[in-house]
Amino acid sequence: MTLAGGGHAAVWFEMGGTVTMHTSVRTDTSSGSGSSNWKRCTASQCLGEEVIQGACLAHASDEELVAYRESLQPGHGFSAKGVEMTPELWAKMRKLTTMASYPHIVVLPLFLIGAVFPFKIVLREATFRSHVSLTGAILEQGCEFTECTFEAGLSMDYMDSRNGPSFFQNCTIAQDLSASYAHTNQYIAFVSSEITGAVRTLGVTGDFRLDECTVTGPCDLKTSKLDHLSVASSVFEGNVDMTGVESTSIRAAGVRFSGSPAKIGPLTATSIDFAGAQFGGRVEIAARADRISFTGSSFPAGGRLELESGEVDLAGVTLGAPLAIVGDNQVAVTSIQNADAGSLTLSHLDLSNCLFHGAHGLESIGLEPSVRLRTPPPMRARRRCTADEFAWRVSSPGERAGVSGGAKTGRSPPQPIQAAAASEGSERPLPV
Repeated sequence: MTLAGGGHAAVWFEMGGTVTMHTSVRTDTSSGSGSSNWKRCTASQCLGEEVIQGACLAHASDEELVAYRESLQPGHGFSAKGVEMTPELWAKMRKLTTMASYPHIVVLPLFLIGAVFPFKIVLREATFRSHVSLTGAILEQGCEFTECTFEAGLSMDYMDSRNGPSFFQNCTIAQDLSASYAHTNQYIAFVSSEITGAVRTLGVTGDFRLDECTVTGPCDLKTSKLDHLSVASSVFEGNVDMTGVESTSIRAAGVRFSGSPAKIGPLTATSIDFAGAQFGGRVEIAARADRISFTGSSFPAGGRLELESGEVDLAGVTLGAPLAIVGDNQVAVTSIQNADAGSLTLSHLDLSNCLFHGAHGLESIGLEPSVRLRTPPPMRARRRCTADEFAWRVSSPGERAGVSGGAKTGRSPPQPIQAAAASEGSERPLPV
């Protein structure tokens, strides 16, 4: 798997008298490796773990499966490591690991490490009392868990969801969710779910979604290289680390980062949508994208946005403390309409096509000399002007000719952001 920043992660199996599942990861800041091994089933070319009489679950008789279940000590997991599952074997395994009087409650830890599921896993209203591990598993048709509870967490590290989505809806994951370096050709999605522990999804690839979820613990998405990342309308109560995330699109509309300060990025994407986002603590965001929207976002504790290239929309932004937005001289702000602009400080940004109509607090906005404004129409004022004023002058020839706007059209010109006292090379901020 290729990670953000040119890193790599891999998982592979080595077969002998034992089976060893190797994992490795390398990024520009760190590297590491690990392994898990088990005694191999005696059947030819089988990677399954021997659990009874030389056989894995797939090659054990029904009587041997019952004997294996009865031999397990309290706290020991039911192992399907390396086993190629069939629907029939999966049904037997579920029956052996659930309570007789409550068949929806799985009482044993499930070790599905390196297992292969050629079929789609579908479960509804199941409760897993112990940990479930799908680390290194191959889900060829994906999975669908609806209204399920994982009381001791869920591990999906290095999982490969190939030809179908892995979908978790209205689920509860008490303790941690780990899906680092998971891969999918479809998508891995948690929707309307609650995760009370940490979320560790470093280096996940493909399409990953945490939509309308509540995450109590920290969330780590570092070095993920994705086609699509979505955290829309989710609530993150802990720290969120998105350092080095690369994605074609990032959808974070309506997301809420509550409490602690947030440091997000650097992000690299074609489009990033933070429309309606709420940043409860002071936030620092670094991003490079063709299009970024902060429409209607709320920054009650202020912060700093460092942006590269592309366009940014700040319409309807509300502030409770100073917010500095710094560009690279290539970033164009398209709108500050209806925004709470009084605590904004803008630098190294192109405002030549930015619309200000309806913005509040323009008398307090801070425009550094490095911003670019529109050159007025020919034969008019020498100072720079906003796009609103430019449009007014172009559409009102009487005013352009020096005739009183009130006398000729009944309209008054917009109040411009004056630039006469500060040229491009001036060291003073532009007065308002």
